[in-house]
Amino acid sequence: MALVGDTEAQLHEAYTHLTRIGLDQVVGGVVDVVSAAAHGHACESLPTVDTARVEARLFRRDDDWTLLDVRAQHELAEGAIEGSQHLYLGHLPARWQELDPERAYTVLCASGKRATIAASFLAARGFGQVDVYVGSMGTWKGAHPPQRRP
Repeated sequence: MALVGDTEAQLHEAYTHLTRIGLDQVVGGVVDVVSAAAHGHACESLPTVDTARVEARLFRRDDDWTLLDVRAQHELAEGAIEGSQHLYLGHLPARWQELDPERAYTVLCASGKRATIAASFLAARGFGQVDVYVGSMGTWKGAHPPQRRP
């Protein structure tokens, strides 16, 4: 895994956080993406989806699609999207083989940052249909506020 950041300090911070959750196979980092691409280094991107796309997939109950929640257990206690599957990001390096690389996955977390890490991790292991829910649970909660009981 290689990191991309705006500054060396940002790369160091990202590396520190990743190693704390067991993602310690970082081989390097790039601060200037434009320059790296100009010198022939491959740059990949992950597709993103919005709330409307997640809602449509949940409503259709796609048999070949999974909404993968990578938040910590204590975050799940605050609410989860019905029909999602949970696999904590910190456990992903040890348990990713439990997932089906032929399925499509939309990955979510609290804001989208950890979801992007998880989606990148899966894509690097041959999962060809992975995208990230932009804004993740924060956006979901904004679009689906809890109902007040009278």
